[in-house]
Amino acid sequence: MTPAGPGVRLAGLALVLWCAPSSAQPQAPSSESAPAQAEPEICGPVRDEPGPTPVDFRAGRVELDGDLSTLSLSEGVEICVARYRLRSDRLRLKRGPRGVETEGPGEVAFCPCPDPPVKLGFSSALVAPPTDLIVKDPTLYVGGVPVMYLPVLWLRSPDRLGLLPPGVAWRGDDGLFAGAGMHAPLGADVRMDLRAGGYFRGGADVDATLATETTTTRVSWDHLEDSVTEVEASGYAEAAPAGGLAFRADVARGARARRGIIALVPAAQRVDRAEAEVQGQVSGLAVGFGFGGSTLRGTDYDQPWQYGPSAYSAVHGALGEIGGASLDARASTLSHLGQTSTLVLQRLRLVAAHSAGPFAAALSVTQGAFNEQRENDAQRALWLGARGEIGLPLRRSFGSEQALQHRVEPHALGWVRTARVTGLGALPAHERNAAGLFGIRTRLGSWRQGTGLSATARAGAIALESGAETWAGARMLADFEYLGAGLDAASGAAPEDTAAGLGPPRVGGGRAWSLSAHVEGTQAGGSEARYVASDDIEQLPFSRLVGVGWSSGGRGTLAWTRWLSTAVSTHYDLSNRTLLAVGGGAAYRHPCDCLALVADGAQRIGRGGVDVSVRLDLMP
Repeated sequence: MTPAGPGVRLAGLALVLWCAPSSAQPQAPSSESAPAQAEPEICGPVRDEPGPTPVDFRAGRVELDGDLSTLSLSEGVEICVARYRLRSDRLRLKRGPRGVETEGPGEVAFCPCPDPPVKLGFSSALVAPPTDLIVKDPTLYVGGVPVMYLPVLWLRSPDRLGLLPPGVAWRGDDGLFAGAGMHAPLGADVRMDLRAGGYFRGGADVDATLATETTTTRVSWDHLEDSVTEVEASGYAEAAPAGGLAFRADVARGARARRGIIALVPAAQRVDRAEAEVQGQVSGLAVGFGFGGSTLRGTDYDQPWQYGPSAYSAVHGALGEIGGASLDARASTLSHLGQTSTLVLQRLRLVAAHSAGPFAAALSVTQGAFNEQRENDAQRALWLGARGEIGLPLRRSFGSEQALQHRVEPHALGWVRTARVTGLGALPAHERNAAGLFGIRTRLGSWRQGTGLSATARAGAIALESGAETWAGARMLADFEYLGAGLDAASGAAPEDTAAGLGPPRVGGGRAWSLSAHVEGTQAGGSEARYVASDDIEQLPFSRLVGVGWSSGGRGTLAWTRWLSTAVSTHYDLSNRTLLAVGGGAAYRHPCDCLALVADGAQRIGRGGVDVSVRLDLMP
């Protein structure tokens, strides 16, 4: 059957063949055609509708055989199913037992572009429900140049079993690496990705990731002369009626752990940890029972762990209308090389707040106990502290609907703490300290949108066992759409008693561009420095373990266009004048979202060479 005579083009013809097997016959072509200037776009966005997946097509000429089971298409043929676009000068469509079969040479693209950058040539293809596409004799074209040929290629949706895109990387001194993977959905909300690859020098890297809505678990094994096994897991599994299982693991075992891991932070981590805990909560009572262990990172596989059970309980409640109370306790036991140590930590906190006229006052009392019992010695601490503050909050609103608010609060605060400490010589602990500070807080911003500027400045005296010292400090936080920064600094009477933190200051926002940096450190490790301007005074009597030195780092991103962006980052040890890590990358995404290309490069201390990786995704 020929619906139009020679020279007549049915520009608006669009038919549908359902992929799901059915006894119903396909619809006959319409005798009406739309005007050429109003030609519809049949290859639109990916469909996400229940039921069988439709196959839309357009052609200048359609011939239908007598039993209505085969269509012959010619003159600018374009077939669309899900996100696949099949184009050809002549194709035959036939519904078979597995879906719609197409015969004839053509091309497969992943976007509606008239000239896609990446496409597959084929001799025939099978469109199988719901979104699978099996291509015979595929040839990969990049920019019109053939780069790879396969006898058959099976393209699948993310909810079906299929292959992952291949990857190529130059891994520093380890050399060239290449690999591929497989994607396996195991349920409605469970998926697994398996990847494997090899080093051209001889060696392998195997990686498995299992993910659900609330958990992620990754296990990898990398071997090249030496080995490293990594386990990264975190998540929470709920259990009725009010509880669940929480787990976390961050492990890297083997001699290759320090130099084989590309990222700086996990490679420099000192300790491996793994723990799981069953939790439950009823009203204001929470309890938990767990088991965990730790060991030094990068040790041999036979290195023994410190491990043991743990338990905790916590009670929270209100004290009338003026405050609240909380009591928590945690106990754990660790065994290592035949020796056992038991740790118990208990804390009690009472908080009360009240307003009298224009003044606002708050008082908190803390009590705690710590005990570590070993076979031959023990470490104990018992402490009691109180903190009080009184202020005069002044507030004013501006603009329509009072969108902009300014708050200024002169205030005075002080704390006193006494502790009895035995056997804690390895930890700096003050048995008695007290402080009296005066300062001012101010906030300006549009808090409904979550943006604004806040600053705190204080000065006063801190008294330790050795005597009283004068301290001054300031803290500033800014968070706006294109600007953000944080500054925390304090200094004592002696010039060397200085601690500061700057970061991460941020300039820019959104997807266009951004710059961020951080600088932090201490001049002489003054343990009380950051108590001056901050409100996070520790409940433990131990001083902060702050080392001497300064470090810095930064990151910058720039979106050159809607489809091209770059990023660079660095970490630097200012005190030792040592570059810790530097890295950068570029990401390209085609304007019609048919492919994504990401290239990364990095170098870090403790790992020779430069790491470079390239990843191509044809279905981003």
